[in-house]
Amino acid sequence: MDKSSIFLFYLLAAVLPNSLVNACCWDGYAAEVCPFKESSDRYIRYNKVVSLKTETPELCAQACLGVTDFVCRSFDYGHEEGKCYLSDTTSLTGDVVEKHKWSFYERLMSADSLCQFEQKNGLSIDDNDCGSMKGTPEECAKTCLETTSCDCNVFSYQRDTNECLLASQNSRTARSNDKWSIVFDRMDTLTTAHLCNFNASHGMHSMSVPITRLLKSTAWDCAHACLIEESFLCKAFDYNHDTGECHIGNKHNEIAEADGWSFYKRILTSDALCHFKVTNHKFVVSDNTKRLVKETPEKCARACVEAVDFECRTFNYARGDGSCYLSDMEASTMEIKELDGWYLYERVD
Repeated sequence: MDKSSIFLFYLLAAVLPNSLVNACCWDGYAAEVCPFKESSDRYIRYNKVVSLKTETPELCAQACLGVTDFVCRSFDYGHEEGKCYLSDTTSLTGDVVEKHKWSFYERLMSADSLCQFEQKNGLSIDDNDCGSMKGTPEECAKTCLETTSCDCNVFSYQRDTNECLLASQNSRTARSNDKWSIVFDRMDTLTTAHLCNFNASHGMHSMSVPITRLLKSTAWDCAHACLIEESFLCKAFDYNHDTGECHIGNKHNEIAEADGWSFYKRILTSDALCHFKVTNHKFVVSDNTKRLVKETPEKCARACVEAVDFECRTFNYARGDGSCYLSDMEASTMEIKELDGWYLYERVD
């Protein structure tokens, strides 16, 4: 690995919020890989932008989500040597081939254009050098992104008239206005575009009881709070556009119509690893129910989730040789020891 790659890796570790690091990569949920779809024994050729060496796929995923000088859309991870290749291509634009003991992770993102804008309530802009229109905020965002006659960077939206002013100016020139005015500021990269990790259902609200509530927030604030939540795996949130109220929870099954609300469902892969909390360099002492060899963490997690002859609750994984020990015991009831090179995965559902 060259010096620039080493510098970038440690820079990412330094600038990312500690809460994000703790929640997703070290002693936290394995949910950092949940915004990615994993394909085992696959590798994307010729398109790596950054080369790193990381201890786990979670750290590689963290680097992809945290990079700011390009939009990271996928990464390759070599399970034997810990090689991590970040890429700006997808399976549609790149050449994905078979490669043993590698995994290809493709980032899952919302197709909602509005997710690429930060919402700022109570502000407006006067300029409309990129045009004006009437429509929903989503329609205005799509027009702003797709216009070719002007470099559209911001638009203001008047909620009582549904009018949008599209402009190339910076949002710093926006002025205070009434409660019906909103400025949507285009973000440079998807790193801070937190809403792109959610699919929106406007006019809908969850039927589940929220775990956390925020007041006088923006949808962007709610998405960020959901992503960095440490005490539970946040799967969705509701947002009231009139009051700024936000309800954050860990369920997303039942929703109903509700005026003024939007329901945001987190885009999570169905990969089994998302069901586990990982603790690095820990080994749980137990009478293991099943042993696997030469596997990846993803395959061990899948074997645990799909086990039919016992209820699998935890597994130990050794990165060195791919050994995997599945157990039907809760980690809280067993002795846990520190052991380099081993990882403890606990079911969170």
